[in-house]
Amino acid sequence: MRLRSLNVIAVELVMACELAACGRPLVDPDNAAPIAVAGADLSVLVGADVALDGSGSTDADGVIESFAWDFGDGASADGPAVSHACSVAGGYVVTLVVLDDDGVDSSDTAVIRVEDQLPVARIVAEPAAGFVGQLVSFDGSTSSGPAPISTFAWTFGDGGSAAGPTAEHAWLATGSFAVRLVVTDIDGLIAAATTDIDIAEPDLSGTWDLTGDAFACASYSTAFPDLTLVVAQDGGNVTAQGANGRVYVGTLEDGQVTLQGAVSIDTGSSCGAAVVDVVLRADLSGTSSFSGRATGFFDLPVGCQCSALWDMEGTRR
Repeated sequence: MRLRSLNVIAVELVMACELAACGRPLVDPDNAAPIAVAGADLSVLVGADVALDGSGSTDADGVIESFAWDFGDGASADGPAVSHACSVAGGYVVTLVVLDDDGVDSSDTAVIRVEDQLPVARIVAEPAAGFVGQLVSFDGSTSSGPAPISTFAWTFGDGGSAAGPTAEHAWLATGSFAVRLVVTDIDGLIAAATTDIDIAEPDLSGTWDLTGDAFACASYSTAFPDLTLVVAQDGGNVTAQGANGRVYVGTLEDGQVTLQGAVSIDTGSSCGAAVVDVVLRADLSGTSSFSGRATGFFDLPVGCQCSALWDMEGTRR
C-alpha cells in the first residue's frame, strides 16, 4: 500500500474537524433562539436617567444567561434592567443582546430621543388676589433654565398683555383671571406658567384718616373740611360721614371712589362763612389706602369766591 502524503492527511483532518465543530460547542439545530425585548422607544431630557428593562426577553426551551446593552453613545452595561443618562441631545439606538444557555443569541433595539432641558417659568404675584382697578404686580425674574432667559411675555386673561421680567396690571371687572407667563431662552426653548388671580369689588366700609395740604385763596386758607371719614358701602354705593354730621355720597367703580357733599366752612376772614361743594375723587392703591384730589367751590360774596384743589391721601384705620 502506498502511503498518503502528509499534506493530504492534514487537509483531511482539517475538513473532518470542521464537520465535527472541533473546539466549539455543538449547536442543536432544533434549539429555539431566544427573543430579545429591549422595550419601547423613550423620550427624556438631557442628563435624566432613563430606565431600560429587558426582562421581557424570553427563551422557549431554556433560560437567558446574559443581557448586554449598548446605549449607542459609547456606553454599555450588563443585566436585565439598567439605567443610563445621555449628556448630549439627539437620537440614540439602544441595542440589547441576550444569550441563552445553549449559546444562541438574539438582539433587539429601542430608540431614545434625548431633548435639551427646558427652562422653567415662575410667577410671583403681589398681592395674590386683588380688586377691581387695583394694580397687581407680577415678577417672573426667578424663571430659569440651563440657558439664560431672553424674553418674557405676559397675558392677563382679559385681553391685556405685557413684556419683560416684571409687569403690573389692573382689571376693570370682577372674576377669576388666568395670568400666563411664557419665557423663551437664548436657544429658543419655551416654557410657560399660569396663576389664577381673583378680582373682587372692594369694601371700603370703615374709618379712614385723610391728609392733605391746606388750600390758600385770597386772604384765607383752609383744609379739607373732614380729616376723618366713616364710610359705609352697599355694592357700588358709598356714603361717608364726617365731623359734625357732614355727609358725602358717592360711588365706587373700577377701583375709583368719588364722594360729593356740601359743607359749611368759616373762612376766618371778612368774607365770612361759605357753603362749599366738595368732590373727592381717589384711586384705590390697596384695600387700606387711596390717593386722589378733592375740589371745592366756595360760594362767597363777589370778590371772595374761589375754587379749591387739595391733593389727598386716605388710610383705613
